[in-house]
Amino acid sequence: MAPIWWHSFLAQGAYFTIYYIFLFTQSYVNVWRVNHARSGTGSLEFSKIKYSSPDVAAIKYSASYAGAGGRAALVMDRTVGNFLEQQAPFLAATWLHAALVPGGTSRAAAFGAAYVASRAAYPFLFYAGHPWLQLATVPGYLAIWCQLGLVVAATAQRAP
Repeated sequence: MAPIWWHSFLAQGAYFTIYYIFLFTQSYVNVWRVNHARSGTGSLEFSKIKYSSPDVAAIKYSASYAGAGGRAALVMDRTVGNFLEQQAPFLAATWLHAALVPGGTSRAAAFGAAYVASRAAYPFLFYAGHPWLQLATVPGYLAIWCQLGLVVAATAQRAP
Protein backbone atom coordinates (compact mmCIF):
# COMPACT_ATOMS: atom_id res chain seq x y z
CA MET A 1 0.00 0.00 0.00
CA ALA A 2 1.34 3.43 -0.96
CA PRO A 3 1.98 5.94 1.84
CA ILE A 4 -0.60 8.68 2.32
CA TRP A 5 1.77 11.41 1.07
CA TRP A 6 1.94 9.61 -2.28
CA HIS A 7 -1.79 10.17 -2.89
CA SER A 8 -1.41 13.82 -1.99
CA PHE A 9 1.49 14.09 -4.41
CA LEU A 10 -0.58 12.52 -7.20
CA ALA A 11 -3.43 14.94 -6.50
CA GLN A 12 -1.05 17.90 -6.70
CA GLY A 13 0.40 16.58 -9.94
CA ALA A 14 -3.09 16.28 -11.41
CA TYR A 15 -3.90 19.79 -10.19
CA PHE A 16 -0.89 21.34 -11.92
CA THR A 17 -1.56 19.36 -15.10
CA ILE A 18 -5.12 20.70 -15.27
CA TYR A 19 -3.85 24.19 -14.39
CA TYR A 20 -1.54 24.24 -17.41
CA ILE A 21 -4.17 22.72 -19.69
CA PHE A 22 -6.51 25.57 -18.75
CA LEU A 23 -3.82 28.25 -19.26
CA PHE A 24 -2.74 26.93 -22.66
CA THR A 25 -6.34 26.41 -23.79
CA GLN A 26 -7.19 29.98 -22.80
CA SER A 27 -4.38 31.25 -25.01
CA TYR A 28 -5.21 28.91 -27.91
CA VAL A 29 -8.86 29.95 -27.95
CA ASN A 30 -7.85 33.60 -28.15
CA VAL A 31 -5.33 32.92 -30.94
CA TRP A 32 -8.16 31.19 -32.81
CA ARG A 33 -10.35 34.27 -32.24
CA VAL A 34 -7.63 36.59 -33.59
CA ASN A 35 -7.07 34.46 -36.70
CA HIS A 36 -10.80 34.11 -37.26
CA ALA A 37 -11.29 37.89 -37.03
CA ARG A 38 -8.44 38.51 -39.48
CA SER A 39 -9.09 35.87 -42.10
CA GLY A 40 -12.24 33.97 -41.27
CA THR A 41 -10.31 30.69 -41.26
CA GLY A 42 -10.04 30.23 -37.53
CA SER A 43 -6.75 28.35 -37.88
CA LEU A 44 -4.12 28.43 -35.15
CA GLU A 45 -1.29 30.19 -36.97
CA PHE A 46 0.93 31.42 -34.17
CA SER A 47 3.56 32.82 -36.52
CA LYS A 48 1.13 35.54 -37.62
CA ILE A 49 0.26 36.64 -34.08
CA LYS A 50 2.05 39.48 -32.33
CA TYR A 51 0.55 39.51 -28.84
CA SER A 52 1.52 43.10 -28.13
CA SER A 53 -0.16 44.53 -31.25
CA PRO A 54 -3.30 46.60 -30.56
CA ASP A 55 -5.68 44.51 -32.69
CA VAL A 56 -4.61 41.29 -30.96
CA ALA A 57 -4.87 42.98 -27.58
CA ALA A 58 -8.38 44.21 -28.41
CA ILE A 59 -9.50 40.62 -29.07
CA LYS A 60 -7.43 38.63 -26.61
CA TYR A 61 -7.38 40.97 -23.64
CA SER A 62 -9.99 43.71 -24.18
CA ALA A 63 -10.48 46.93 -26.06
CA SER A 64 -9.36 48.91 -23.02
CA TYR A 65 -5.75 48.95 -24.23
CA ALA A 66 -6.46 51.30 -27.13
CA GLY A 67 -5.09 54.83 -27.00
CA ALA A 68 -2.08 56.49 -25.42
CA GLY A 69 -0.03 54.20 -23.21
CA GLY A 70 -2.23 51.23 -24.08
CA ARG A 71 0.60 49.05 -25.31
CA ALA A 72 2.72 49.73 -22.21
CA ALA A 73 -0.31 49.00 -20.00
CA LEU A 74 -0.91 45.74 -21.86
CA VAL A 75 2.74 44.72 -21.53
CA MET A 76 2.77 45.32 -17.80
CA ASP A 77 -0.68 43.81 -17.20
CA ARG A 78 0.41 40.63 -18.96
CA THR A 79 3.77 40.68 -17.17
CA VAL A 80 2.04 40.75 -13.80
CA GLY A 81 -0.64 38.29 -14.95
CA ASN A 82 1.90 35.79 -16.23
CA PHE A 83 3.99 36.20 -13.10
CA LEU A 84 1.00 35.41 -10.90
CA GLU A 85 -0.18 32.56 -13.15
CA GLN A 86 3.16 30.82 -12.77
CA GLN A 87 3.84 31.72 -9.12
CA ALA A 88 2.21 28.69 -7.46
CA PRO A 89 3.68 26.09 -9.85
CA PHE A 90 7.14 27.65 -9.58
CA LEU A 91 7.15 27.84 -5.79
CA ALA A 92 5.68 24.36 -5.36
CA ALA A 93 8.10 22.80 -7.85
CA THR A 94 11.11 24.51 -6.31
CA TRP A 95 10.24 23.60 -2.72
CA LEU A 96 9.28 20.02 -3.61
CA HIS A 97 12.50 19.63 -5.58
CA ALA A 98 14.63 21.00 -2.75
CA ALA A 99 12.86 18.85 -0.14
CA LEU A 100 12.33 15.53 -1.93
CA VAL A 101 15.17 15.13 -4.43
CA PRO A 102 18.45 13.95 -2.89
CA GLY A 103 20.95 16.79 -3.25
CA GLY A 104 18.22 18.90 -4.81
CA THR A 105 18.79 22.16 -2.96
CA SER A 106 21.60 23.44 -5.18
CA ARG A 107 19.79 22.35 -8.36
CA ALA A 108 16.58 23.97 -7.09
CA ALA A 109 18.53 27.20 -6.62
CA ALA A 110 19.91 26.98 -10.17
CA PHE A 111 16.46 26.29 -11.61
CA GLY A 112 15.15 29.18 -9.51
CA ALA A 113 17.76 31.57 -10.86
CA ALA A 114 16.96 30.57 -14.45
CA TYR A 115 13.25 31.01 -13.76
CA VAL A 116 13.71 34.45 -12.22
CA ALA A 117 15.84 35.52 -15.19
CA SER A 118 13.08 34.40 -17.57
CA ARG A 119 10.51 36.41 -15.59
CA ALA A 120 12.77 39.50 -15.64
CA ALA A 121 13.01 39.28 -19.44
CA TYR A 122 9.26 38.76 -19.90
CA PRO A 123 8.12 42.41 -20.30
CA PHE A 124 10.80 43.18 -22.88
CA LEU A 125 10.12 40.02 -24.87
CA PHE A 126 6.34 40.46 -24.64
CA TYR A 127 6.80 43.96 -26.07
CA ALA A 128 8.89 42.48 -28.92
CA GLY A 129 6.06 40.03 -29.63
CA HIS A 130 5.87 36.49 -30.89
CA PRO A 131 8.12 34.48 -31.35
CA TRP A 132 10.45 36.45 -29.05
CA LEU A 133 8.07 36.00 -26.13
CA GLN A 134 8.85 32.29 -26.19
CA LEU A 135 12.37 33.11 -24.99
CA ALA A 136 10.82 34.18 -21.69
CA THR A 137 8.03 31.64 -21.32
CA VAL A 138 9.66 28.39 -22.46
CA PRO A 139 12.65 28.55 -20.05
CA GLY A 140 10.24 29.30 -17.19
CA TYR A 141 8.04 26.32 -18.05
CA LEU A 142 11.12 24.11 -18.41
CA ALA A 143 12.41 25.16 -14.99
CA ILE A 144 9.07 24.21 -13.45
CA TRP A 145 8.52 20.96 -15.33
CA CYS A 146 12.12 19.74 -15.01
CA GLN A 147 11.91 20.17 -11.27
CA LEU A 148 8.57 18.38 -11.10
CA GLY A 149 9.96 15.57 -13.26
CA LEU A 150 12.90 15.14 -10.91
CA VAL A 151 10.50 15.08 -7.95
CA VAL A 152 8.41 12.38 -9.65
CA ALA A 153 11.52 10.32 -10.38
CA ALA A 154 12.85 10.67 -6.82
CA THR A 155 9.53 9.83 -5.18
CA ALA A 156 8.84 6.93 -7.55
CA GLN A 157 12.09 5.34 -6.37
CA ARG A 158 10.82 5.51 -2.77
CA ALA A 159 7.29 4.26 -3.50
CA PRO A 160 6.61 0.67 -2.49
